[in-house]
Amino acid sequence: MLTVILGCGSSSSLNNTYFINTGYPAAYSGSGSCTYTIKQCNSDICQVRIDFLTLSLAQPDANGACVYDALNIVGGASTVPTICGENSGQHIYLYFYENEDITISITTSSSLDFQRYWNIQVAQLGCACPSLDVVPGEIADERWRSGRLAPATRRMKEKESRRIGDRGMERRQSPEWEKEAFERLM
Repeated sequence: MLTVILGCGSSSSLNNTYFINTGYPAAYSGSGSCTYTIKQCNSDICQVRIDFLTLSLAQPDANGACVYDALNIVGGASTVPTICGENSGQHIYLYFYENEDITISITTSSSLDFQRYWNIQVAQLGCACPSLDVVPGEIADERWRSGRLAPATRRMKEKESRRIGDRGMERRQSPEWEKEAFERLM
């Protein structure tokens, strides 16, 4: 299997890629924004699994806000909350929305001296992949693949926009969502 390791400012439509900080495994010492764009391999790809093999960013403040560092993921079929802090070993699933790219953006601040690291694996999953979370009874047809989800599936995906620990997450979900997410993960 081909292993593709990419850094800041890169994009790829290849499967099983790794997005790493400059100089990895050494700590990232820069500041500013570092982006990686995920392009669908082909039209039979519906979802990505993003594994934070290593993700160490500055911790959130006392209110849970990502003040110094932040990881944002945009372009998928659901909204992913801002991520910061220690999240190594966590992962999320995200559906593609139509033909839109998904962008991972990591922003770091020079106003905090902190050892930052990231090594993020991105795997693209086919629409026929048995590990995709389809609501029982829903059919993964063309509406689903194109991002025009059936209402029940869309509601589920909007509520379950992540599978990641609460560490370093800005709180944007309702208590009901958190209870549902916890129950789904158990």
